[in-house]
Amino acid sequence: MNLRDMTSPDVIESEVLRYGILPFFINRIEGFSIAEHTPEDLWFNDNVDGPWEWKGPVISRMTCAYGKFFEQKAGYISLALLPHLINIRRSVYPIGRMTETERRLYDTLLENESMRSDFLREKSGLWPKKNTSKKDINPFDILDSTKKRNKSLTESFDTAIMRLQMSTWIVTGDFEYNYTKEGKRYGWGKSVYVSPEAMYGDEITDAEGMSADESMDYICKYISDRTNTEYNVIRKMMTWKI
Repeated sequence: MNLRDMTSPDVIESEVLRYGILPFFINRIEGFSIAEHTPEDLWFNDNVDGPWEWKGPVISRMTCAYGKFFEQKAGYISLALLPHLINIRRSVYPIGRMTETERRLYDTLLENESMRSDFLREKSGLWPKKNTSKKDINPFDILDSTKKRNKSLTESFDTAIMRLQMSTWIVTGDFEYNYTKEGKRYGWGKSVYVSPEAMYGDEITDAEGMSADESMDYICKYISDRTNTEYNVIRKMMTWKI
């Protein structure tokens, strides 16, 4: 394996297509992540775009998908392998296994096709509420309970979104940023979520008639051969133990 330095969206896309997957952060495969191959001046630099800002442009090329697919961590997977990952993950986590929160988020997303994370959260009723204290109630008690409720809602939303990505029911379709009056972009960017079917078409779930076990074998051999990594290491990355 000879992963190139991540110096442009073109390089990221080509490496995803070359290896089949490309995790964003350090993982089980030593030296196989965007983080480990990004020049220091491109890693979260306020003055120049780098891999973090290139996620949207890479996704828009419609050759690979992005989401939290690898042991709850983010990364890319080629559209050639995505049907097999969907086949694997949805076989162990079908819609019927979704929690109430996950199903609410998923149904809301399907109704709107795609939604930015904050809008999805609000529409699904998981947006933290402001304190509405009254004079006859101890404001400190209300503040404490509000903080606990808001923390619970945040954790519930974040966990549900992660699980929906790990189970491949949703992917990240883009990132939207805030801008100053002068037109300068700022902030981390908000994820726009969408189902794989809405993003890539219903055929994205077609694993060529393979069973989930056959898809697992195919995807593990594919990545193992290209990264010179042991089959079982890849299998652990592709397996989601719920």
